[in-house]
Amino acid sequence: MGTLSITRRKDEATYAEFRTRRLALDAYDTLAQAIKSGEPYASPLGPSPAHPSATHLPRC
Repeated sequence: MGTLSITRRKDEATYAEFRTRRLALDAYDTLAQAIKSGEPYASPLGPSPAHPSATHLPRC
């Protein structure tokens, strides 16, 4: 996150906080909790980035 100085400045000017960092860390914590609990991770993005048919096949 230290390399995002322009984003940090713009976030702090707009939101009075480094919002991008907070959102990224929140998503990481949610993903870690999903892994720990065994529940599937639900992306906060809507619509999702790609239709499942457009994604890579799982690695074996």
